[in-house]
Amino acid sequence: MVLSPVAYWKKDTPLNTYIYTLFLIGLPFTIFATYVIYQLQIIGFAIGSQSDGAPCETYCLVPFGNKILDLNSVILYLNAMGFGFGGFLSLFISAYADFWSEYCATSL
Repeated sequence: MVLSPVAYWKKDTPLNTYIYTLFLIGLPFTIFATYVIYQLQIIGFAIGSQSDGAPCETYCLVPFGNKILDLNSVILYLNAMGFGFGGFLSLFISAYADFWSEYCATSL
């Protein structure tokens, strides 16, 4: 017998919601990993300069906050912050899914 999507979802709602939510969290990181990194490199080479003030050729120094950092460092910092934020959201959603699972089990 083929299960409908709704019946399959209701078999284990907390688990399916958790997996679906993690999938939704992964979408922005996919966009960040492709388009944003490319744009940061283009903008960095447009506004940055080498250590002697010449236009960027092989490496690039860009303003980041009140400091001047290498463009690769800035991209890695932003990438690390994005993964940290995604990890925080995943832990929060895991805790909520466990709470929801316990709540659903006790309310039946």
